[in-house]
Amino acid sequence: MLQITQKKAITNEPVLLVDCHHGIYIPNIFMQEINNGSYKVKNLSEISELFTDLASPENDFYWESWEDMLNNCILIDLKGNEYTLWQNDDLWAVPAGYNNEDFFNS
Repeated sequence: MLQITQKKAITNEPVLLVDCHHGIYIPNIFMQEINNGSYKVKNLSEISELFTDLASPENDFYWESWEDMLNNCILIDLKGNEYTLWQNDDLWAVPAGYNNEDFFNS
């Protein structure tokens, strides 16, 4: 849950949301978690239109919608800190302003 999660400590480092063993289902799993209320999304009204396309990898617009989700979704934690999405095999919530290259290239 990313309200960032009540199970995970809120940190100033990226938080793993969905690991890569889920493969092509990562977008679908992430979308389901939003629908279940696991993640608090700041701009939910802007991205909710993508949910239908992310329901199945067989959808013609699945990957295009996933790219839109990665580029536009803003998650917030319980303290109101903002996170963007980053997929480098695994799907991560990355604190706003964080240098992804330093973390993911180390």
